[in-house]
Amino acid sequence: MSIVGVVAVGVLVDILLDDKDLGKYIKGIFGIIVVLVILDPLPKMLKNNKKVDFNQKSSNIEMDKGAYSAIWENNIEYQEKELVAELRAAGQVVESVKIEYDKPKMQAVAVTVSYECGMIEKDKTQEIVKNKLGKSIEIKYVELNSN
Repeated sequence: MSIVGVVAVGVLVDILLDDKDLGKYIKGIFGIIVVLVILDPLPKMLKNNKKVDFNQKSSNIEMDKGAYSAIWENNIEYQEKELVAELRAAGQVVESVKIEYDKPKMQAVAVTVSYECGMIEKDKTQEIVKNKLGKSIEIKYVELNSN
């Protein structure tokens, strides 16, 4: 509101004053005042970079638990599909991958790799999984029977 007021006063002064020397100085001063009024809120906005804590009980922001759960599940499914694609690109005959997460920490803790009988190199699979999800991942292998 103060910006609009200062600009309005500046326009009014511009209309009332002529183009003589004193008028030019006054217009220049009002121009500087307008710039200062516009820049005034910037430091307040830059200092007000509060972090939102979703776990805090007093927070006014609440996330729909159904939406949060759906986003979480989609993220896990995407990572599983991406990991299967990387393993297959590396020549591993993988049927599926199931990632187990520690939900409070939002961190992968274990991976179950289902593969065709004798069609996987465990060292190569372990390297790909640990590069993708982290070094502390437990890897479980499930061999599928090809009957």
